[in-house]
Amino acid sequence: MNETMISNAPPEVPPDVPLTPPEEKKSSKIWLIVLVVLLVLCCCCVCLSAVGAGLWSNGDKWFNLGATLQLLAGMV
Repeated sequence: MNETMISNAPPEVPPDVPLTPPEEKKSSKIWLIVLVVLLVLCCCCVCLSAVGAGLWSNGDKWFNLGATLQLLAGMV
């Protein structure tokens, strides 16, 4: 009477095989952050240049500084 026991247990896992599947490598978003920072800096430079050029050309008209500066120069 040679009877074999049939087991429904899973086969033993070798010790070098991980029990959980390996995690997928997350892609780095550093390049995206750098791109956004550079874009913001470029926009700031363009806006400041435009405001500076506008003030250089039309500052006296906008703020009426010409009369004030002549008054101050006359006091000195």
